This record gives sequence, C-alpha cells and structure tokens, in this order.
Amino acid sequence: MESPTIVNNLDGYLQCLRRLSNNACDFWANSYVHDGNLEKGLISHLNGQDVSIGKSYRTNYEGISAELSKHVFQKVTCVSEDQKNLIEWDITEYIEMACREVDEEANPIYKEQSMIFQAKSEFHGEYIYLVVPASNQAIVVGFATRA
Repeated sequence: MESPTIVNNLDGYLQCLRRLSNNACDFWANSYVHDGNLEKGLISHLNGQDVSIGKSYRTNYEGISAELSKHVFQKVTCVSEDQKNLIEWDITEYIEMACREVDEEANPIYKEQSMIFQAKSEFHGEYIYLVVPASNQAIVVGFATRA
C-alpha cells in the first residue's frame, strides 16, 4: 500500500529533525492498512524487522506533546522554545492532514484514538511508535534514539 502523500511529507520533515539531532535520533513516518486492531496491524507492518512491541496505551494531543518533548526535543537542542512549539505544531498538523487525506471526518488525536507502542530493537534500543488510525489505515510515526 502506498502511503498518503502527507505521510511522505511528514517523513521528509522528520528527516530534517534527525539532522538537527546530529543523527543521534531516527524519526520516520509511514502507514499501513489495519482491520481495527492497531497492535496486530503494527506487528504485521513490521514483519521481518528486528523489532519487538511492548506495552501500549491510548493517547491524545497532550500525550503526543509529552512524547515529542521526551523523544524529539531532548536531542534537537539547537532550536529555541518558540521553534520547538512550532515544530510540535508542524508534526501534529502533518498527522492530522494525513488522517484527513484518508478520511475527511477523522480526528483521532483529540478523540484519544491514537496509540503509543513501546518498541525495542538492537539498533535503536527502546523507543516508541505513535499510531494514529484513520478509517482502515494507520499513520505510524517512529521516535527513536540510537542505542
């Protein structure tokens, strides 16, 4: 399945943030089709990769903001607080636009339909996936540091 165009744009934006971390982090975005079970869909999407999925929980805008502060802004230190706020807004806006590209009525960030999945791999150590459902697709954003 081809990712929605906005997801590809978000992936490029996140690549720029990776550079601002001096490659201490990896940030990426893609999507997958699901049947209503986001965890099963994510595991299937990651099939063949050396990744194990751990605990998960539902989240909303505030939770996403907290995860961005924890996983992105701890390593991207060359920007001001105002710039961090703009970057957070950009990431959230990209996710919302990607959801609306799939389903005009989607609003999973504010309806607490998004999920945070803890993940672990040999390359990244412990990190997270943000999974945001939109109709039968899920937008996946990975936030990792390098182990």
